[in-house]
Amino acid sequence: MKRNLKLLSVTILIVTLLAGCGASSGQGGDEKADVKKKDTLTVAYSRDARVLDPQMTGEDGSSNALMPVIENLVMYNAKNELVPCLAESWEMIDNMTWKFNLRKGVKFHNGEEMKASDVVFSMKRATQPFAAQVQYIMKMIDPEGCKVVDDYTVIIKTNVPFAAFVGYMPYVGAGIVSEKAYKLDEGSDNPVGTGPYKFVSWEKGNKITYERFDDYWGEKAKFKNLVIRCIPEPNSRLIELETGGVDIAVGMTINEKAKVEANPDLKFLT
Repeated sequence: MKRNLKLLSVTILIVTLLAGCGASSGQGGDEKADVKKKDTLTVAYSRDARVLDPQMTGEDGSSNALMPVIENLVMYNAKNELVPCLAESWEMIDNMTWKFNLRKGVKFHNGEEMKASDVVFSMKRATQPFAAQVQYIMKMIDPEGCKVVDDYTVIIKTNVPFAAFVGYMPYVGAGIVSEKAYKLDEGSDNPVGTGPYKFVSWEKGNKITYERFDDYWGEKAKFKNLVIRCIPEPNSRLIELETGGVDIAVGMTINEKAKVEANPDLKFLT
C-alpha cells in the first residue's frame, strides 16, 4: 500500500511537471519556447474516473482525476520522501495522536481560506458510512479525536496505536476538501480542493477538463488548461501521442516502448 501511495503521488508530478511519456519539441526546436506558446496540456490515461469525490474512491482512475484538484496534509515527492504539503510540519504526540501545523493563506478553489476546521471536517467525512470505498485505510481515524487547536493547528487521533500513520496520509481518501463546499455525509462530483488546477467539466468516458488556479499557494501550473482523456487501448494512446492528440500518455506497455523510443519526436520516461 505504501508503494501504491508513492506511485499515486508521483502521478501528480507527471501532470504538473511534464514527466511521463510525451511529445518533445522535435526538429531541434526550442522546448521552452514551445511550452510558452502552448496553453493546454492533454494527458491520456487508460481509465476514466468512477467518481470525483476523494472520500468515495480508492481506484486509480478517480485518483488520477482528482490529483490536480485535491491535496493532502503531506505527500511523497519524486524521490519517495514524505514531505510537507498543506501541513508545513507535524509531530507525533504519542502513538495514537498527531499534531499538524497548517500552511497559512492557502485558498480553496471557491475562494475560502483553508483552516483547521476544514481538515477536521475532511477526516470525519472519510469515516462516514457513505465513504466505504476508503474505509480500509481511513477507518483507522478516530473521528471524535480530531480536534481544532486553532485556525492553523489540528490534532488527529487514530483508533489504535499506529506509528506509521502519517505515511498513509498522502492517500486520496485523506484529501482535504472545503467544508463550505461539501456535506459531511453526501458525495459530490464537483471537487473543490486547493490544488494547482480547478475542476471545470467531466464528459464521462471521454475527458475531464481543468483550468489553472491562479491563487494556488505553491508553484503555479505551467499550462492554463489541463485535459485528462480516457483512452483504454495502449496502441490508441500511442497513436494519439504520435499525431499530437495528447501530450503525455501514461501506462505504455512493452509493445509500445520500442516505438516511442524510435520516434525522435517522442520521449519515453520511467
